[in-house]
Amino acid sequence: MAWQATHYTLLLGWTAAISAISSLYVWSRRPVAGSKTMVLISIAGAEWMVAYALELGSVSEGAKIFWNQMQYVGIVIVLAAWLAFALQYTGREKWLTRRTILLLSIDPIITLLLVFTNEAHGLIWGPAALETDGSFVTLVRPHGLGFWIHAAYTYTLLSAVIFLLIQMLIRSRHLYRRQASLLLSAASLPFLGSLLMVFGFNPFPPLDLTPIAFTVSSLILTWSFFRLRVGDIVPVAREVVIENMSDGVLVLDEQNRIVDLNPAAQHMVRRAPSETIGQPVEQVWPDWSGLIGRPQDENGAGKEIVLGEGGAQRTYDVRFSPIVDWRGRLTSQVIVLRDITERKHLEEQMRQQEQLAAIGQLAGGIAHDFNNLLTSIMLYAQLLLAKPHLPPDMTPNIKTILSESQRAAQLVQQILDFGRRSMIKTQRIDLTSFVRKAADILQRTLPENI
Repeated sequence: MAWQATHYTLLLGWTAAISAISSLYVWSRRPVAGSKTMVLISIAGAEWMVAYALELGSVSEGAKIFWNQMQYVGIVIVLAAWLAFALQYTGREKWLTRRTILLLSIDPIITLLLVFTNEAHGLIWGPAALETDGSFVTLVRPHGLGFWIHAAYTYTLLSAVIFLLIQMLIRSRHLYRRQASLLLSAASLPFLGSLLMVFGFNPFPPLDLTPIAFTVSSLILTWSFFRLRVGDIVPVAREVVIENMSDGVLVLDEQNRIVDLNPAAQHMVRRAPSETIGQPVEQVWPDWSGLIGRPQDENGAGKEIVLGEGGAQRTYDVRFSPIVDWRGRLTSQVIVLRDITERKHLEEQMRQQEQLAAIGQLAGGIAHDFNNLLTSIMLYAQLLLAKPHLPPDMTPNIKTILSESQRAAQLVQQILDFGRRSMIKTQRIDLTSFVRKAADILQRTLPENI
C-alpha cells in the first residue's frame, strides 16, 4: 500500500499512543468517579486519531475512504462518553439511566449505519475526489443531509457538556476551579476545531482541525488526571461533604497560602473568604507560625491551639495532612480544625471532681484516725470523772476536755460524712491486740473493785 509521511501523521500517532497508555492508568483507578468514561474517551479518541492518521498517510482513494469512515467509530463514542463524564463530574449520575443511554445511542447507531452504507445513498458525503497539493494527496467529499443532522446533534451534545462544565466552574470554590477550567478547555477545543472546519474557516485546508484539536484535548485530559488528580474527589462530593462538615477545613499550597476553606473554617477565622484566600496562613492566624510543618504525635494526636480572646476564646485540635505528587514533592496541605472547647471544659470539670474526690478520701482517712484519738481522749476523761476520790479542782478541767472532745468529734463526723463519697477501703486488723490494748486501758483507769 502506498504511503505518504507527514508531520501530522507522526503527531497524531504519538498522541494516540499517549492517550491509549493514559487510559491504562485511568483504568487502574476504576473506583475514582468518572474513570470508566474517561477510559472510553481516551480509547475512542485514540481510535479516531489513528484512523485520521491512516487517512492522511494513505494515497489511494479506497484506503482514504475506508479510514475516513473508521473515524466515525471513535467520533460517536467520544461524544457520548464526554456527556456521560460531564454528568458524573458535576454530580448528575442519576441522569444516566438506561433510557437516557438508549436515547443517546440512537444517533451513533444510525450515523454509523449511514457512514458505512454511504455509497448506496450519499446522505453523509457526496462523490469522493482526490486533490493533490504538491506531493500531498487529500480526500475531498462534500457533506450530505445526514452529516448536517449529525453535526447538529454533535453540537448539541458538546454545548451541553460545555454548559455543565461552565456551571461547575462558576459554582466551584478555588480548589476545583483549576480542574473545571482544564476540563472546559479540553471539551471546547474539538468543538471549536469542528466549527472552523464545518463553516469554512479552516486556516490549514484541507486538514481536518477537529482530530488535531482533540490531540491537544487528550493531552490536557491526561495531564489533568496525572497532575491534578481529576476525579479523586469530584466537586459535588466536596460540596456535600466538606461544606457541611462541622470541622473547619483549610487547604494550603506549597507556600502555606490559603487556597480554600469551608464555611466552618470561615466562622473560625471570622473573616470573609476574600480576605483569606491567597493569604499566608500565619498572617491570618499568627499563632500558627510554630505549628505549620510540624508532624503529628506518633500516636496520631494532633496539636492544640487556642484562638480568640476573653469569652470568645476557643480551643481547637489541629491536624495536618500533607499532599504530595507522584514524585514525592509537597504540593499542598489539608488542615482540619475540630472545636474541642466543650470537651476541654468537661475534662476540667472531671479533673476538679477527681481532685474533690481525692481530698474527700484523704480527709476521710485523716478524720477516721483523728476520731480514734478523740474516742480515747473522751474515754479517759469519762473514766477520770468516774473516780471517787478525784480532786474537786480537776473536775471542771476534765469536763472541759470532754465537752471540747465531743465538739471535735462532731466536726470529725462531718468530715467523715463528706468523705463517704469516696471508695471505702477495708484492711485487716489484729483483733487480739486491739482487745488487749482496750483491756490494759480499762485496767489502769477503773477501780480494782469493778
